[in-house]
Amino acid sequence: MKTYTLNEKEYHLHYSIGRMEQIEKILGNSVTGMMMAIANNHYPSISELTTLFSYGLLSENGEYAPLKLAKAFAQQQLQENGYLAMLNDAMEQIQEDCGFLFR
Repeated sequence: MKTYTLNEKEYHLHYSIGRMEQIEKILGNSVTGMMMAIANNHYPSISELTTLFSYGLLSENGEYAPLKLAKAFAQQQLQENGYLAMLNDAMEQIQEDCGFLFR
């Protein structure tokens, strides 16, 4: 599992049903719709991708990262690692955590 350090605390990406619902409300679009668009070579906007990433940052004690800090961290990760790396990390974790979306 890939980890990220934010304010001296370790986080990893994790997506629960509840967190996915929150992401969908913020984006105004379903995550499955976003994934179908990707399959058709229509990629999410930078805002959608950083939102998806920032809402997925979960600490080892089960607390999600504070959103303001998480969003800034997501933007930093985007600049350092690139769009496709961030997209792949988020999509792989969603597939692992929410396999029911693909059955």
